[in-house]
Amino acid sequence: MRAGRRLIDHPAMTRLPQPPPRLHQADLATRVRELKAAGREQQAVHLVIGETGMTQGEAQTFVQAL
Repeated sequence: MRAGRRLIDHPAMTRLPQPPPRLHQADLATRVRELKAAGREQQAVHLVIGETGMTQGEAQTFVQAL
């Protein structure tokens, strides 16, 4: 990192297990609606925060609007 290179490019990183490739994943709004329908609104809020960087209040407003 000090040399200005990204950590992910370090040779040791290639030995780590890689996550499986994401196949077609529904858009954020669809996933939020599914969580809300399952009664998991708080998890939907956390999903929005994690994927968008919204604040807690912004994410709650987004989830409630769907």
